[in-house]
Amino acid sequence: WIDGTRGFVDLAVSGSSVCGLDDKGEVWCASENAQQMAPVSGLPSIRRVVGAGSSVPENYCALAVSDSVPWCWQAGGAATQVPGSPAFTDLWMEGSTNSPRFIACGLRADSTVACWGEGPPGDGPTGFSDTPVTVAGNHGFEQLAVGDRFACGRTVAGEVWCWGKNAPNLGGGPDILLPTLVTTGAFRIAAGQEWAQMISVGPVVRWEGAGFNFVSRPTGLSNLQVPGF
Repeated sequence: WIDGTRGFVDLAVSGSSVCGLDDKGEVWCASENAQQMAPVSGLPSIRRVVGAGSSVPENYCALAVSDSVPWCWQAGGAATQVPGSPAFTDLWMEGSTNSPRFIACGLRADSTVACWGEGPPGDGPTGFSDTPVTVAGNHGFEQLAVGDRFACGRTVAGEVWCWGKNAPNLGGGPDILLPTLVTTGAFRIAAGQEWAQMISVGPVVRWEGAGFNFVSRPTGLSNLQVPGF
């Protein structure tokens, strides 16, 4: 699917599709059903593209060069600007296993975060939101990780705060409406659909507090050392 002649500088994946950002600021996408790479209509010049890895239908967002405001689209469709959005320095997103929606979070220049899509987005009362909602706490994040209906942020001091939706029908607890401290001493975080992982000077820990949880796994605010580390 990848056209190697276009000088891609960034790639993103969602479902069975892929999008590439070329060195001219254009985004080209292909999918299992449309394997010829084609430009995304409606986009301004772009500097960053991300995909909702597990989302079906496939979802993508990107940051505009001119004002760093996000634009989003579904594979094969036209892009639209996210309404009411601030400018972001970087962007993360992930799809939901139980919904065609996604959650996306952006980091502002002042280290605050805003999220939209599948909630809770981290401000307390809000559920699903089409517009970015500022995450509570003013924690001073420098990196984010987004999973299936949950997100985590890492501060300069190495604190990791997480928030999001639990799965009560799968044995989970209540939704985590506000950022909750999960661990300290982390210098890198990442997330998949089911959990977030944090690398620290000591062990690698896995958080299964929100998002998609199997009954056999612990839920709530659990820190689990990953075997082998």
